[in-house]
Amino acid sequence: MNMVLDILDSGAYSTLLLTTVAIAVLLDFLVNRAELVLALESRRNIKGGDSSPTTRTRTSEDDHVTQGDVLDRNDEKPEDRKERPVKEFQTSLVELSHLSALTGRRIFAKCEYENPGESLKDRVANRLVAECLRKGKTSLYEGTSGSTGVSLAKLCHEKNLECHLYVPDDCEKEKLNLMRQYNATVHLCKPTSYSSPEQYSQVCMRACKKAGAYFCDQFENEVNWRDHYTETGPEIWEQAKNLVRRERDENRIAIPFDAFVMSAGTGGTIAGCGRYFKEQSNNQTKVILADPPGSSLQFKVQTNLCYNPEVEREGHRQQRIDDTIMEGFGLNRITKNFQKALPFVDDAVSVSDEDAVLLCHYLRYVENHFCGSSSGAHLVACLHAAAQLPENAVICTVLCDSGERYRNRFWNHEVLKERGLLPPVFDVGESADVEVDTEKLSSLVQQKFEAIFARTVHS
Repeated sequence: MNMVLDILDSGAYSTLLLTTVAIAVLLDFLVNRAELVLALESRRNIKGGDSSPTTRTRTSEDDHVTQGDVLDRNDEKPEDRKERPVKEFQTSLVELSHLSALTGRRIFAKCEYENPGESLKDRVANRLVAECLRKGKTSLYEGTSGSTGVSLAKLCHEKNLECHLYVPDDCEKEKLNLMRQYNATVHLCKPTSYSSPEQYSQVCMRACKKAGAYFCDQFENEVNWRDHYTETGPEIWEQAKNLVRRERDENRIAIPFDAFVMSAGTGGTIAGCGRYFKEQSNNQTKVILADPPGSSLQFKVQTNLCYNPEVEREGHRQQRIDDTIMEGFGLNRITKNFQKALPFVDDAVSVSDEDAVLLCHYLRYVENHFCGSSSGAHLVACLHAAAQLPENAVICTVLCDSGERYRNRFWNHEVLKERGLLPPVFDVGESADVEVDTEKLSSLVQQKFEAIFARTVHS
C-alpha cells in the first residue's frame, strides 16, 4: 500500500495515465482511418473502378472479360448502372451535318469502322475470344456471313488461337481474303435455309463438336446482346449527352436522342442498345429496325409473324436472301439475340436496294464516310424516322463497317449498272470515283425525303 502511495506521489501515475490516453487516441484514429479507406474503396468499386478520366485506351486486360463478368454486370440495378462511368470511347459519334440540314432533324452516327478490325463486330468478337480463352480452348469455330469472321480471325491471330470459319460461298471476296490473311481456315458452304443440315452454322456446329473446340454461336450466344447492353449502349448514350444539350421539361426527362436506328444481323446490337436506351430514357427513345429485301424481321415487328409474303408462300421457305445486293443483315428466323430485342423495337422499315445504294453514295461523297451496305440502309430508315418526328428531333444510328470490304459487289459500279442501281450522278464514261455531281446527289436524297414525308403525312 505504501508503495502505491509512493508512485502516486511521485507523479509516475500521471505519466502512465497520459500514455494510456495517447495510445487510445492513436488506436481510435487508426480504426477510423481504416474504415474511411474501406468505405472509399467500396464506393470506388461500385462506381466502376478508379477515378481516372472516362476516356481511356483499351488494355490487354479488357480483352479477358469473361462471360461470367458480363452476366454479373448485367445483374446491376438500373440506379447502380447509372453511376458506373463509361470507361472508354472506342469510336467517334459524329453529326451527319448535311443530312441534318436536309431533314431539319439532327442525325448522329456512331463510326464503328474506326475499330481495329474496321467493324462493329470487333466488340462481340473480343468477348467470344475471351470466353474461348477462359474455357482453356486452343481452337475456335464460328459460322459467319463475313464481318464477324474477319474480327475473329484477326483476334485469333493475335492470341495464337486456331480459327475455323464456315462461310456462305457468296460472301464478299474482300472479307474472305481478310480472313485468310489472318491465317483462319475458311470453309465455304452453299447458301441454304437455316433448317437445312448443310447451312453453314449447322455444318460448323457439327465440326466444332467433333473437334472439341469452342463454338462462338454468335446468333444464339447471349454474350452478344449483353455486351452491347453493358458497353456499346452506355458508350453511345454518354457521347450523345455531351453532344446534345437538352433542357428537361415537366413531362419528359432530358434525353440525348429521340430515336435509334439499327439493322439486325444476329440481333445483338439492337437488343442490347435498344434495351439500354429504353431504360435510360424512361421508354421515350424510339427504336427502329432497318430491314433489307427478303428479310422477315420487319413483318415480325409489325405483325408478330416471321413471314415475308413477298418472297415466301405457305409450304415453301425461301432458301436464302439472294434478291438483294446488301449483305450481313436481315434474317428469316428469330435468333435468341433478336428475341431479346423484340420488346424494345417500336417500328421497322423495309429498305430497297436502290434506296440503300443512293444513301451509301450520299454518305460517301457528301458526308465523307465510306461504309458498307448496312449504313446506307440505316440512313434510309433515318429518313423515315425524321418524317415521323418533329423538327429539331435527334436521331442516332450506327455506321457498322468500312466500304473497303464491299468493293467486289456493293461498291462495284459495273455490278450496280447491271442491276440498274447506280445513281445517275456520274459523268458518262468516267470513273465513278473521278466525277461525282454532289449537288444532284443531294437533290435526289432531298426528293426521297420529301416523298417519304408526304406519305407519312397522308397515312
